[in-house]
Amino acid sequence: MVERGQDRLILSIDTSLFPEPVLFKSFYWMGDGFVVDMEREPDSAFVRVTLQAKGHSPVWSAVEERVSRDLIDFRTRQLVADETRSIRELIAAKALSAMDPLPL
Repeated sequence: MVERGQDRLILSIDTSLFPEPVLFKSFYWMGDGFVVDMEREPDSAFVRVTLQAKGHSPVWSAVEERVSRDLIDFRTRQLVADETRSIRELIAAKALSAMDPLPL
C-alpha cells in the first residue's frame, strides 16, 4: 500500500518479503533527504514506513522507484550472504588453520 501526500510518502511493506535488516539498510540511505519513521503495523507482518521530505518537494514516483530498487538490492545481498555463509566460514577456517602458530 502506498499513500502520497504533498510532503510525505507512506509505504506498507511486508516483512516476510523484506525482513527488518533489509528495511533498515534500505532506508538508512534515505535519511539525507527525508525524515524516516518505521512502525510495525499491529497484528501484522507489515511495517509502515513514512518518508517526510526535508525542505524540498520530491518527485514521489522517483522516490518510489528508488525505494523499490533499494529493497530488491539489499534483499538480494542478504540472500547471497545467507547462501554463501558456510562457504565463507570454511574458507576462513582453512586459511586460519594454515597459519603458523605464534611463538610464545
